[in-house]
Amino acid sequence: MRAPSRAHMLTALSRLIVSRGEDIPAYPPHMWRALFREAYAEGVAPLVYRSVRSADLSSEVPPDVLQALQVVVYRTASVNAMLSRELARVAESAYRLPAPPRLVILKGMALLPLLYGDAALRPLQDIDLLVRPEDLPCVAQLLEELGYEQMPLWDEHFATQVDHHLIFHLRRGEGVSLTVEVHRQPISGHRAVHTAFGAWLWAHTEPFALGPTAFPHVHVPTPTAHLLYLVFHQMVQHGLASTRLIWLYDVHLLVQRCGARVTWEEAIRQAERLGWEKAFGDVVALTRVLFNTPWPPEIGRAWPADEAQGKRLVARMGTASGRAEALWREWAELPWRGRGLYLWRKLFPTGEYMRWKYRPKPAWLWPLWYPYRWWSAARESAHLALQRLIHRRPKR
Repeated sequence: MRAPSRAHMLTALSRLIVSRGEDIPAYPPHMWRALFREAYAEGVAPLVYRSVRSADLSSEVPPDVLQALQVVVYRTASVNAMLSRELARVAESAYRLPAPPRLVILKGMALLPLLYGDAALRPLQDIDLLVRPEDLPCVAQLLEELGYEQMPLWDEHFATQVDHHLIFHLRRGEGVSLTVEVHRQPISGHRAVHTAFGAWLWAHTEPFALGPTAFPHVHVPTPTAHLLYLVFHQMVQHGLASTRLIWLYDVHLLVQRCGARVTWEEAIRQAERLGWEKAFGDVVALTRVLFNTPWPPEIGRAWPADEAQGKRLVARMGTASGRAEALWREWAELPWRGRGLYLWRKLFPTGEYMRWKYRPKPAWLWPLWYPYRWWSAARESAHLALQRLIHRRPKR
């Protein structure tokens, strides 16, 4: 039995999510199992479960798939509740400081209450906070006082040059860890356009209430700024080959529910100013073909609808490792004289980083993890190179 293509799976999932299960064909058990695996990987399993329940499809879904979907929903609700409480704790602790640093919440933690309402529908992995560079030491110290452990840098020079955030973990029992990513700028890299976008985003934020509590130092991007950030995060930061379906659905919901608050001319102007027209156009094409997103006429004039283009882009989604794509992008942005040393430091990061990341037992065995790191890097790089070769073949 031939397995359905990835593009077919993504299209089926998007149709299932948007239609809330209505007019869905009768899938055989093996198709439901394949859909669940893809939905889990793409971060949309809770949305699939909502559609199954909404359309009363429970009797058509294999019991093991239905149970697996329920487990994901319960786990998502539990993790999101922990992250929400932790965000409130961090915000309250920061507010008690003599000069509270401004915290801008990015991505899922800001979108969950704004777009989804139900905490069980949108899986979250961490808390993303944008702070001004001068406030970074203060926020880092605050998190450490709250029990967080900072992830060691893989290299003292390059990590601060190409990375745009510090990562902090709070371990709560065996297997439970909460993560806070503190961003010094919204997009990684040292290019001038990234800095320009960061400065523009800081000027386009608005106050944000954490449940019943409103702290004056807690903000989120305005709908216009968040739309641009979501577009550029997935297409510039990660690239099409690493884009996930849930990220595109975030954009779809933002346009659908907050489109009246988006300044569309400003969004187009910023995309053109930063040279990211293609990134924006690709997201428009993808969301149109997957979710029939109601983009306004201004966007239609800037990036005309092209269903064929959207289908080609869907076929390329998720075809490469996100780590390999990020590595390639960071390497390409460096000056030539630093590229060789950058790759060397990626292959041979600091011992402190190796001990933290791989946690060998006993700890002195950490050098043995270098061959595993090299093998993983070679495998992902080969896969990325193959995908680039395939998609650059001349069209007949």
